[in-house]
This record gives sequence, C-alpha cells and structure tokens, in this order.
Amino acid sequence: MQTVTPEYIEANRTKRHKARCPSCGGNDLYYTYRNNRAHCFECREHYRIVDNDGAMRENAYQRPLDVERIRDMYATLSGIYTKQLDQRAHAFLQQRGLDTQEIIDWFQIGYCPIMVMNIYRDPMAKDAGIAKRDDTPFLADRIIFPYIGEHNCVDVRGRAIDPNEPLRYKSPYHPSPVRGAVYPFNYDRAIERAERTKLIIITEGEIKAIFADLHDFAAVGLPGMTNWRRGLMLNSDIRPIIIFDSVADKTEQLRVDRAIALTAAHLNKAHVVKLPLLGEHKMDLDTFFLHKRGGYNRFKQYVDEAMPVDQYMRLRSF
Repeated sequence: MQTVTPEYIEANRTKRHKARCPSCGGNDLYYTYRNNRAHCFECREHYRIVDNDGAMRENAYQRPLDVERIRDMYATLSGIYTKQLDQRAHAFLQQRGLDTQEIIDWFQIGYCPIMVMNIYRDPMAKDAGIAKRDDTPFLADRIIFPYIGEHNCVDVRGRAIDPNEPLRYKSPYHPSPVRGAVYPFNYDRAIERAERTKLIIITEGEIKAIFADLHDFAAVGLPGMTNWRRGLMLNSDIRPIIIFDSVADKTEQLRVDRAIALTAAHLNKAHVVKLPLLGEHKMDLDTFFLHKRGGYNRFKQYVDEAMPVDQYMRLRSF
C-alpha cells in the first residue's frame, strides 16, 4: 500500500474530502483521517496516511465492530427518522417527485433532525457511525434513505436539504465493509422483481434507483459510481444494465466511463445505457423520466436496446 502525507493532501485538496491522486492525477482521492486511509475512485489506488516524517499512524478503528447490533441500530433509527419528516423535508421530497406517503412507506424515507436524542449516547451509535463523539447526529439535517438487504436495514445514507451544503450525500463514517453495509440501496425489492423480469438496473444513488423502481424496473443504487457493494450477487439469467450520468464535458464523461468499466468488472455480461443529453449539460436517470423529451417509453426503449459493455467501450467517442 502506498503512502500519502496530510501535507500533500492539504496542498492538493480539490473538494471537501477529496484531493488529487498522486498516481493517476485524478481529482477523486477520497481521504479519511479517522482511519488514516485514502482511496482513489478513479484508479482505485489505496493509500495509508502517514506523518510528514513518514511514520505510520495508528488506525483508530482496528477493533472489530458488532455488525448485527449496528444493523439493529440502523433499523431503530430508520423507524425514528420516518416520523421526523417535517414541512421542510416534505418540500424537498416534493421537489424531487417523491412526496407521497406510499413512496415514503415503500422506501422508508426519513429525516435526521439536528436535535440530540438519547439514542446517540449509546456507544453502539458511535460504532454505527451515526453519532459524533459529542453525541450529535452525524447525518443531521438530511433526508435519510435506509438500505434494506435480506430483510435487514444494513446501512443508511443522508442527502443534504441545504443547497449550500458542499457535501450533498453522506454515509456513516466507518468504512462500509466494517459496518456490514454490503448491499446496494433497494436490494430486496430489486432482486424480487429481477427474478421475474430477468434484468436489473444498476445506477448511482438512491433517488435514481427509486425513480426506476416506480416505473416498474428492478433497480439498485450504489452510494457512488465506484462504490461497489459485494452483496449484490445475481443469477446468471438476470441481465445487469449499468446506467450512470451522461455529461457533456469530455473529461467528466471519461471519469464516468472508467466507473462503468470498474462496475462491469463485478458483473457477468453487463450491458450499458448512455442516456442522451437532450440539450442539457448533464443527464441522469430521474431527470430523464421527467424531461419533456424523455419519459418512460423512450427510457424503456434504451433499456431494451442496451449494449454489451465491451461494445460500449469500443464505440464511445469524444
């Protein structure tokens, strides 16, 4: 494993928790000082954060965590958060086309308030990565999407309501494998439907997966284009279809295509849909369903005509 210093990270910071990767030069090196690790989501290189003199830092989270109890904590909090949806949270969901009680119930959508609750004082809340050391909520003021896998709540993820929040999406602060977060969003619903339809859409993010689900497609959401969840295992007769964002910027589209290749490496006979921009600078799945030149019929046509990933990689042009 390579090493990188805090001095390098600060000098090459590109976003709040990201820096430029010394290996590939991409701007997607995600660093976490809590566990003294950094990972590039473009070239997949791993780094250990060391002191400027090269001395190794102790990993603060070498202690094994109780995954079963962490999942119980997520399930308990999910039930609490669904009862905390206030007018502001409903307004956000309405803006995204998700503000019906049926949708909220199906996907157990909730809201994490800023207030401190007694449950955050439980040491397990720290192990689950949802409470800070001062007992305040780590995902405060965010719409909460529970991840349900094998009938358990295996993870939660928060989407900021505040448009000025630089980090739109946020997961609990321990690495997902340590917390037992091995399934993508909407796993149970998607697998049940995929057994019937023999295809499954793999996209990035919860809202996109929900939109595909609401239009009768089996769909799961990854918490990031390169954040694979190893619990996603498909029968050989189910066709996986990767649908990530399309972007006009050629450099950004290259990053998306790299992510497609990395995701396809985990799948058997993956297919790809590249959504047309329809005159926009960027096109994602939920926007396409709502766009006046998009919609269900056109989306279904693209899904039906999805091309094998190796063919997509040969044909892509910039």
